[in-house]
Amino acid sequence: MYPKKRLNKTVRTVITLFAIVLATGALTQSATVWGDTQNLDTIHYTDRGRMREMRGTVEKFNRRELQILLAGGQRRSIDAKKVVEIETLRTPRHRAARLAAANQQYAKASSGYFRLLENGSEDRDWVQREIRYELVLALAAEGKYGLAAREFSKLWASDCPPSYFSAIPLVWTGGFVCSPRNETIAEGWLRSQSNVERLMGASLLIGSGKTEDATKTVRGMAQTATNPVAALALCQSLRPRVPKATEEDIQICRQAIDRLDPTFRDGPYYILGRLYAAKGEHQKAAVAAMHVPILYQDPRLAAESLLTAGKSMIKSGLIQDGHRIYEELISSYPQSKAAEEARREMKR
Repeated sequence: MYPKKRLNKTVRTVITLFAIVLATGALTQSATVWGDTQNLDTIHYTDRGRMREMRGTVEKFNRRELQILLAGGQRRSIDAKKVVEIETLRTPRHRAARLAAANQQYAKASSGYFRLLENGSEDRDWVQREIRYELVLALAAEGKYGLAAREFSKLWASDCPPSYFSAIPLVWTGGFVCSPRNETIAEGWLRSQSNVERLMGASLLIGSGKTEDATKTVRGMAQTATNPVAALALCQSLRPRVPKATEEDIQICRQAIDRLDPTFRDGPYYILGRLYAAKGEHQKAAVAAMHVPILYQDPRLAAESLLTAGKSMIKSGLIQDGHRIYEELISSYPQSKAAEEARREMKR
């Protein structure tokens, strides 16, 4: 899972300069690595606005429900959308892969997850889906969006819980180059009957020689698909617009964000920040970009958002505050390309 990062007090103070009220109620995936001291599963779920717990043995967990066998032999069903977290006995290798991801060792984590799926050491279907979900997150954190998309396609086709959609590996930042193999797969996905595959295919192809076809696809999906796919597709269609952003582009992005559940707003907030920056509205750019590292856990997106915020601070005249954001970026994501650029900027 993505490790949770806390920004230091200085960076939070910077945000208050713009009087942000981040009362979004965003939901995030927990990065807790649970132990194996209990044989029964513990389900954390919401019921009428309150957190509840139930203990037993999870028999299945899919897009519709979680079914649990209680100690007394009764079976209970919980709406899948209400499930927040599951504590369960996980294999040592699974825990090792999770620990590697928590330490930002994503290549090691990905390798561990692949081995878990291949060796069959975990025979519970719902845990196998969880492993693939965590694999997708690790691959995306490495920047391997093509492979992450292929694994997510398998995950989504497996009737996984609806919350796993938050791991859909869409490309939001620049610098991604689609390999010939992934380009061929992505082109095929543009003709898929699955809106999820079409969205991922278009996302991989935007910025390649197939940008026009990909952009046309997501614009169409923005009109015909349901949310969150429709709003995400609309925001993806704005990626090529960033260098020549208009006020209309900004309004379209803001409206799309309003249509999304807070869980899915990280990439769109990054795009909004970039649109504002391109228009020269640097204070608004910093505010939009800082939503990502404060509220979300995608390491690559958080690093790029901090870079955008730092640059925007400096361009708005708040040089010292911009440098503090650079320092936070370098401290939190030292191996990222964004951190490399921040180091260069600070030497100027």
